[in-house]
Amino acid sequence: MHSPAVQAVAVLLASLLTMGGCHAPRVQATLQGERLRYDRVSGRYCEHCSGTEMVAVSAEGDGTTPLRLRFQFASCKYGHELWISTDGGAELEYGQAERAERAVEGRIHCHSGKKDWVDFSFWGVFADGKRIEGRLSTPLKFDAGYD
Repeated sequence: MHSPAVQAVAVLLASLLTMGGCHAPRVQATLQGERLRYDRVSGRYCEHCSGTEMVAVSAEGDGTTPLRLRFQFASCKYGHELWISTDGGAELEYGQAERAERAVEGRIHCHSGKKDWVDFSFWGVFADGKRIEGRLSTPLKFDAGYD
């Protein structure tokens, strides 16, 4: 039998887990069915970027091509769909910044959107027909956007 203190800690941890209180950044993605391996995920919530609230998320990994997504925060509510396009919708880029490919079409499906956390699945198609898809969850760092 464990001491009351150990039991109390176990109950507290179980409560946090069931409430969704513990989140770890994660990304799962495939390009043309091949799994991409990312070990670093970061996100930024910008209050005044481009005249509105924006979210920018990036995923990187050793030897893996970077992945970046950008969209309006107000559109990311549970169950909402955001269209990825080259004409001002949500953006999806795959590649090094100066040579990144932008998806010409696709969609982001929001599972959760808060000013300190986002969780969404996505798919996109590039001009050459390659398809990327996945799911991404990450905390967001605050950026006032007045630069």
